[in-house]
Amino acid sequence: MESLLSLAGYAQLRLMPKDTKWVAVSPYNANLLKSLGYFNVKYCPLIIDSYYQDKNCARTDDTIIYIGRISPSKQCHKIIDLVGEAAKIMRKQLHLHIFGRYKSENAYVRLFKRTIEQAKKNPYIDVKWHDKYVPTEVLANYLNRATLYVSTSLHEGFGLPVIESIFCGCPSLYYSCGGTESLLDYQGCIPPNDDINFIKTIVKLLTCPEARNALSFKQKEKVRFLRSPHIINQVVRVYSEYLLNV
Repeated sequence: MESLLSLAGYAQLRLMPKDTKWVAVSPYNANLLKSLGYFNVKYCPLIIDSYYQDKNCARTDDTIIYIGRISPSKQCHKIIDLVGEAAKIMRKQLHLHIFGRYKSENAYVRLFKRTIEQAKKNPYIDVKWHDKYVPTEVLANYLNRATLYVSTSLHEGFGLPVIESIFCGCPSLYYSCGGTESLLDYQGCIPPNDDINFIKTIVKLLTCPEARNALSFKQKEKVRFLRSPHIINQVVRVYSEYLLNV
């Protein structure tokens, strides 16, 4: 169903009038729209003002987090397998927290649940699935204590949870998916489905604080402009023509 909806959305993009006005939230989205022939495309990223690093929080060295939908394009089941393999290499128990819900029971959700059950056979990984609503402040607290954020999503127009984790001081590791690497200049990016490289990088970041801190610093430098003091003029400039015409 998800793939059919994606195809329908792409078909709609191909058929809409080329003078349609767009505001893209990432350079990737803007370039995609332009490649389809649209010429009224402006770029204005999202403002991230709900997540901050709390330096009073004690950060762990064994906790990994994912936040997002439980769906095929997110490949959430793969996160469990990849972290499990990294934990085996390290011979250390890792705690994986997955915050995500799904719309309805389907084949992929059943696969995801089976993967969680299978992970119980691996003594080096502890998986906790949070499938209920979690307030922003609670998520921020988890991100402030986590060691690493991971995403195996195949397509992101922006990659909001990745950026939010970075603002909480938690470095992110993610597959190349479009919007995220266009904002982060590929810092923390792994080629799509390069599982071996993903596992090796998890191990490196969890066992080498220097590498982890270096990635965190580079990523924070790339996204600092998303705070309101830096971006408010761009928001006003891009959206003013629409707001004034309401």
